[in-house]
Amino acid sequence: ERRMLAGRLAITTPENLRQAIDRQYGQAALEQAISGLALGDPDMSARSGALFWQGIATGVVALAAYMLFAADSAVAMLSAHLFLSAFFFGCVLLRVAALADFQPRAYRKLTPVSPADLPVYSVIVGLYREAPVVPDLIGALTRLVWPRSKLEILLACEADDRETIEAIEAARLPAHMRIVRVPPSMPRTKPKALNVAMAQARGSFVTVYDAEDRPHPDQLMEAYQRFAREDVRLACLQAPLVTANPGRNNLAALFHLEYAGLFGGLLPFLARQRMPILLGGTSNHFRGLM
Repeated sequence: ERRMLAGRLAITTPENLRQAIDRQYGQAALEQAISGLALGDPDMSARSGALFWQGIATGVVALAAYMLFAADSAVAMLSAHLFLSAFFFGCVLLRVAALADFQPRAYRKLTPVSPADLPVYSVIVGLYREAPVVPDLIGALTRLVWPRSKLEILLACEADDRETIEAIEAARLPAHMRIVRVPPSMPRTKPKALNVAMAQARGSFVTVYDAEDRPHPDQLMEAYQRFAREDVRLACLQAPLVTANPGRNNLAALFHLEYAGLFGGLLPFLARQRMPILLGGTSNHFRGLM
């Protein structure tokens, strides 16, 4: 039996094993990343475009607007003005309600946790033509507080984006960070790259960052402890985004105020009211299925 196994077993490194898997199944994984949702759950995919009734409704509204403009352009303009004003006023009322229900953010101290009790946490970062920010990104990710043996950081890059890949390789990544080379294909979108990396993630919890993000070192631990306090119905957490240069100029200051109002007032209000919330494309933490 030993002789039979000796001819079928081989010792290799994790990186060589991943490369072999990519060569054998890379194309299938790419197709799954691009079309998996549309094929597996078409009702949750936007690939099919508008539904039949949505197309009919849009056509009826467009035809009615055209006929109204053709019949009396003044009445049509007044109607459009009233509709848009009502919509804008509704947005204002929503923010007034959030302000009236404002609750100061309560900070909870982190509880010491033994590293042996922590699960594997996967961090996925999508990069495309972002070589200049690589050093700062690697530095920020290195400061994340989580046992290195239970942390994997996947840097998803388009395989033909040599400038970014070379910048990452020059940084000499630690063992818990690695590059995920996404085969060049259309569409060149962040979701596709994240889907490719997600298929390789092994964490019980997953978070997504942008290349310009500088997450707080305790963010993973805070997210994990919040998940631990809730049941499985809590599937996603979103960290508030804070701009780094509010004093640069008036535009930067206004941008900072907008983010402060969104993450400090409006989104918490919507969450308390059990209403749909705006989920951004970064600093989101997900409970895995593992």
